[in-house]
Amino acid sequence: FDDYSHVARLLGWCTESEYGSARVARVTQFYIRVRRPPTVGVDSVGGGASQCSTDEDLITMATLLEEVLGSEADVFWGLVYLGSTFDGCAASPVAEWPRTQLDQLRGLLQTHLPDLWAALERTGVQLSDFATCWLRSLFAHSLRSLCLVVWDRILATTTPDLLLHMTLEIIRLRRVVLTNAIENRLPLPDLIQLMQGLPQTLQQSEIVTLIQSSTSAVSSLS
Repeated sequence: FDDYSHVARLLGWCTESEYGSARVARVTQFYIRVRRPPTVGVDSVGGGASQCSTDEDLITMATLLEEVLGSEADVFWGLVYLGSTFDGCAASPVAEWPRTQLDQLRGLLQTHLPDLWAALERTGVQLSDFATCWLRSLFAHSLRSLCLVVWDRILATTTPDLLLHMTLEIIRLRRVVLTNAIENRLPLPDLIQLMQGLPQTLQQSEIVTLIQSSTSAVSSLS
């Protein structure tokens, strides 16, 4: 996991590409508010329902980029790149994941995990309760220090389909945990918080499985 070639390629993109003014303004507003991301490690940025905010997501994304790109200027343009490539991520002008893609994700869950998703819906869980939090930061907020290897694959593919299949795979990998929580009648707020934190529970070997399965699924679509 020590060769993040596609992440590092951001630097080249930053010196060669045109930027949409709205996306630059979005990141500029973030920097005006928080000045610069903290110099602490990614793991110190909190998770959970109470801290799933756009600013927290931007800080976490900026901290990850700082590990690879180094300078604050490169981090800034790296965020601009992510915002211009992925609609709905925290660095885009409107940090809301497109409804059409959430509908697509719902279809994937209904197709591949029909019983589990039906049970989750009966408890009152909605996609926006957890998936938006994951997708808005491109998993940075929830995967934390293991996120760079996931970003490397995301940046190599640059398709929202991969993000949706990664979301599906995370739920598949933790379907036993979720099934037990539903059967034990975990209160809805606790269930939502459990779901928001699912990526943090993945081990390194499961991240490999996540990437391989998601990439294979997306490749079969083309």
